[in-house]
Amino acid sequence: MFENISVWTWVAVPLIGMIAGLLIHAIQNSNTLMFPYRDRENGSFYLGFISDMFWGMTGATITVLAFLLAPQGNLAVIFYAVIGGISGQVGVWKIIQRYNDALDDKAEELLDSIFVGKEKEE
Repeated sequence: MFENISVWTWVAVPLIGMIAGLLIHAIQNSNTLMFPYRDRENGSFYLGFISDMFWGMTGATITVLAFLLAPQGNLAVIFYAVIGGISGQVGVWKIIQRYNDALDDKAEELLDSIFVGKEKEE
């Protein structure tokens, strides 16, 4: 199954996924790169564009492996790598968005309960 895929293709697939992840990162951040930094308030560490490149690489590799059962050559593998890199990043973005939406809802409920209680006292 893997005999017809060259070593350079296996090197190119993760690189294409990383580039796709980097492009998606730039698009999501108004054409800028967010560099890694540590948040001093809560001690968390934000990986910035490195995280997006990693997820793009992972998505590209998994997609190529998934479609490797019937490849049509190196061009098809490159196509799958691009699609996988983008879809891996978009998938992670959707998960993060869902988590942030849940946190926003909880914060809004908490603020509503605090301010509604104060309005009733006045």
